[in-house]
Amino acid sequence: MNTPRLSNGAAVSAHRSNRDSSRAKRGRIIVLGDERLIESVARVTHRPTTFAHHLYDVIGDLVQTGILDAPDAIVASVEALGVKTEPFIQAVRRIDPGVELIAIASNGSTTRESTAGFDACLTSPLDADTLERAIQGESVSEAPAQAPTPPQVEVVPRSAPSPPAPRDSSNAPLGDVDLVAALLRHPGEVEPLALRLIEQETGWHGLRIDANASRTVPCAAIRCGLDGGGTAIAYGYLIAPAEEGGSSDRPTVDQLKPWADWIAHWLHLARSMGDLREKAYTDQLTGAYNRRFFEHYMGKALDDARAQRQCVSLLLFDIDDFKHYNDAYGHAAGDEILVETVKLLRSVIRPNDRVCRIGGDEFVVIFHDPEGQRERGSSHPDDIQKIARRFQQQICRHRFPKLSAEARGTLTISGGLSTYPWDGADVTTLLEQADRNAMASKRSGKNAITFGPGATDIGRKGDSPESPAK
Repeated sequence: MNTPRLSNGAAVSAHRSNRDSSRAKRGRIIVLGDERLIESVARVTHRPTTFAHHLYDVIGDLVQTGILDAPDAIVASVEALGVKTEPFIQAVRRIDPGVELIAIASNGSTTRESTAGFDACLTSPLDADTLERAIQGESVSEAPAQAPTPPQVEVVPRSAPSPPAPRDSSNAPLGDVDLVAALLRHPGEVEPLALRLIEQETGWHGLRIDANASRTVPCAAIRCGLDGGGTAIAYGYLIAPAEEGGSSDRPTVDQLKPWADWIAHWLHLARSMGDLREKAYTDQLTGAYNRRFFEHYMGKALDDARAQRQCVSLLLFDIDDFKHYNDAYGHAAGDEILVETVKLLRSVIRPNDRVCRIGGDEFVVIFHDPEGQRERGSSHPDDIQKIARRFQQQICRHRFPKLSAEARGTLTISGGLSTYPWDGADVTTLLEQADRNAMASKRSGKNAITFGPGATDIGRKGDSPESPAK
């Protein structure tokens, strides 16, 4: 596949305006090249250094790095980049406009094309003072003039709080770096981006992937999948619909075949990344989200709530006397209780609410509805309290098969509810308030949910904060 060539030019001046303001927070450099370049840089600098052997490693580092650990410069071998110099530079400028780009070339190998877009061009062997001045943005060489063409992509501000999404414009040229960014951010976006890239490269239109393509459809279709050790990993058919009027521009099956193989590899990688992300955020036993997801999701939910002036509530609870059930009926019974608890919760909460297991028998439910209340006149705390009571009743009535008829009483929970913004403005404060309310439920005799002050501060009718819901 021919790699799309993206313009450089004015992106350099855009990044220089951001460089000085963020300089004090930086210090690290990324070295892209072979072992000789890595050793050469390590000998002449005392800066913290991250080594990369492929341009995608650099892109991944930039996408996932926080502001405080952003690199000061990328020192890249021209030979390591090869023909991908321009898309690499554009990707770096889009992700981090403040980073300094320094090209390293062997004596005599520097050309205007190979160094266009870099802030400085140095030759090996490297000199410590020259390299440091280049990292600081000082003029150290007569690098070729920058191309005058303006950039074709939006420059993301240095203070962007999250990795940039792939470009939306259907006219923006795409490259493999966009697919890598989609993999790191939202693996589900890889398929439409990959189809767009094929259309961009070939001029074909209306490409799609269909799991059950009919051979009678007037189109060219080719199976795209990978052979995983003798087992076919199939993703469907890559289809190019027939042009109106029977145009001969429609690709043949033979022309589609290499693209089907290409997109199959990307789909396989996207599926693998999606599986890894799900495993990283999911509790293996119950299928609920884990504490890592809770902390990640709550930060975003609170950001949305601040921007849209909405509420977010946390219900923190555990199962009363869970250790007794574990000891008396075995861990299989305890596991069943945890699994069934999550199922019951999911049967009463709303689609956008999230169930997280953050400890042994400790759970948190995040009540967050970006679309706001669904019934006119309802309030967020009122709605959440109804859901909490319904779940409390479901737990009491549910029969757990692995608990014998002699199991004492019914299963109960004790919990506490806190609501943004009244009970706290950040994750830690809200969780601490919910925990205090849960402890109050325990002290009141268990089988209770205590609501935080925020539940009454906007005119809620019913229970007061001091009167646990029974």
